[in-house]
Amino acid sequence: LGSFSLARNQALLGDVLSHAAWPGLVLAFGLTGSRNFGALAIGAIMAGLAAIASLDWLSRGSGRIKSDARLALILSGFFGVGMLATRQVQISRPESMGHLQAFLFGQTAALMWSDVCVMGLALVVSVTVVWLRWRDLTVLCFDPEWRKTTPTSGLSTPVILNGILVLGIVAGLPVAGVVLVSALLVCLPVTARVFTVRFASGTILAMTLGGVLGALSPILVMLIES
Repeated sequence: LGSFSLARNQALLGDVLSHAAWPGLVLAFGLTGSRNFGALAIGAIMAGLAAIASLDWLSRGSGRIKSDARLALILSGFFGVGMLATRQVQISRPESMGHLQAFLFGQTAALMWSDVCVMGLALVVSVTVVWLRWRDLTVLCFDPEWRKTTPTSGLSTPVILNGILVLGIVAGLPVAGVVLVSALLVCLPVTARVFTVRFASGTILAMTLGGVLGALSPILVMLIES
């Protein structure tokens, strides 16, 4: 997913969506009181999609607001609402502080099998969608103007790409947290681009690097601490 973001010159979009998902997660926790990540992910996904819709509305409403300013507005606005909601939730549910901090900064040691299942589902959905729509997704990234002239052009592909991007970011919150989950979308494809210039092979290499480093991370943490 990060490869597509880089190809569209939207490397910071992941950072915006991760911060925008925070108020949805907090409000879902405040309303349900559930610690199940599947339930909290629904609120986070809805907030992320709302951020995408807000960016689209700002881009159409006024040409005076540049793209970087729109990203900054959405990031700060949604995250500010999330922090206000966090304060209220912590007052009503004092036991929630540690649980919410795990999503804010990430806490791999606190992962449960239900969290892993949600991440696995997000992986299957993302890979399946990319596999089925690979050609249209790559054309959207590298030649969007030409794509508008084709009979298959439409709003469905950008919506699908943004949807799986939100899904992937939300799935990474328990591991990396709101603060660092965007690094997963940027660092891996940038590293892969050093070794290959082809988009397909770079995407596969980025996924491979993510899997290998994820599997080795417990060993690396033990070595660093020792």
